[in-house]
Amino acid sequence: MDPAVVAVFIPVVALMIPIAAIWTKHRQTIERMRLEAKNQKRAELDEVEKLRSEVKELKEIVYQQTLAIDSFLTEQRRLGGGASGGTETEVQQRLSINQESRG
Repeated sequence: MDPAVVAVFIPVVALMIPIAAIWTKHRQTIERMRLEAKNQKRAELDEVEKLRSEVKELKEIVYQQTLAIDSFLTEQRRLGGGASGGTETEVQQRLSINQESRG
């Protein structure tokens, strides 16, 4: 090989080493950022699922309490106590609306 060509290649190769190191560091940083974003998204999805579960449980509790209150008011009306929870039709409407919101 011609000494002039070797003389040109030596500085080119010497400059490529830091460029390769910078490029490798950049790729590592990008991959780390992607992994962090993926983990954060997974954590957010888990939190959303927990919140949905809690809301579902709360809806069920409200529904059960509605049934209990309506039963109590119906029993009071039957026994002649003065509390009025509405007519049977009103109670059925409230229960059907509550069931629709649960679904």
